[in-house]
Amino acid sequence: MVRITLDQRLTFRNVRHMRGITLTHAAKHIGITPKSLSDYEKDVGTMPLDIALKLLDLYEFPRKSLVFN
Repeated sequence: MVRITLDQRLTFRNVRHMRGITLTHAAKHIGITPKSLSDYEKDVGTMPLDIALKLLDLYEFPRKSLVFN
């Protein structure tokens, strides 16, 4: 599996906080549980690409920021 992250200085959690979006709102908006989103933000498990793209769209963050490790 390929690990999907953002630019080295940012995390999905940081961007969510910068945008003032709660964990519960983000999870509900993209169709997953808050626990799943929390786990992805903590690097527990591998975030699927479709989830990462939905989050970037929700956070209005450029897709070019994705880093594949």
